[in-house]
Amino acid sequence: MIYPDTFEQKLAFNKIGTFITEGCLSEMGRERAEKMTFSNHYENVVTWLKQTHEMMHISDDGQEMPAGNFFDVREPLKKLRVEGLFLEVSELFDLRRALGSVREILRFIQSKEKEDFPALYTLADPVMVYPAVLDKIDNIINKHGQVRDNASPELQRIRREIKSKQSSISGKMSAILKRAQQEGIVDPEATISIRDGRAVIPVLSANKRKISGIVQDESATGKTSYIEPAEIVEINNEIRELNYAERRELVKILSELSLFLRPYMEEMLYAFRFLGIIDFIRQKPCSQKG
Repeated sequence: MIYPDTFEQKLAFNKIGTFITEGCLSEMGRERAEKMTFSNHYENVVTWLKQTHEMMHISDDGQEMPAGNFFDVREPLKKLRVEGLFLEVSELFDLRRALGSVREILRFIQSKEKEDFPALYTLADPVMVYPAVLDKIDNIINKHGQVRDNASPELQRIRREIKSKQSSISGKMSAILKRAQQEGIVDPEATISIRDGRAVIPVLSANKRKISGIVQDESATGKTSYIEPAEIVEINNEIRELNYAERRELVKILSELSLFLRPYMEEMLYAFRFLGIIDFIRQKPCSQKG
């Protein structure tokens, strides 16, 4: 049968597509909704109807399908194809949470009776989320999305040394500030500030020669100078060098982790394709309510 070009428009098919698109939680789901078109392929239509029907009833027992952390990390994942590129910490954090969502959805579907939800079981069956991948990421990234201190012995050593030196600076700066206040060089209400990552003391510009150190900054009016005391300069320099060393170690850790993830890339991309399909299907029943 041949349908007129305006067939979808007459059925308000585009309005349904827009409603579904706006309700999707992820870019993967929105892409599927935007590409949705009328079909006269019987088997495809039957499969889609079954999926939608099962999605409408899968939470009838009061247990809702997980619907959080639908992050789109497909583009960052593709960096794994290029040797030398690696996933940044924020990308790894999104990857971990998205894979966790895929695993939760798989467990949710598998907790139902297969004969009651055959279409969703068929959809979920090829999807793989390897525990080794999640464990490896968890060994590097904590639940707040930060690289763990013990991600490597070298990183742990560097961060321990940074904390030690920062503690040393804090004590010395407090003593210098107190002494300067007692001598009337610094305002009694003055506190230690940070300028360009370096600890400084705010001093009236007229008194800046009375404290031995480096002027790191000045206020907009020029009335206040921010002095880095001479005895702190060397420690600050050491901390800066340690910060560079920390970044080099982080790059090494992230590069090694990305190398580990590379063989699993296609499975992960497939998992996010599944996540997009689920996102798309879960919004279809809502379009009927709308």
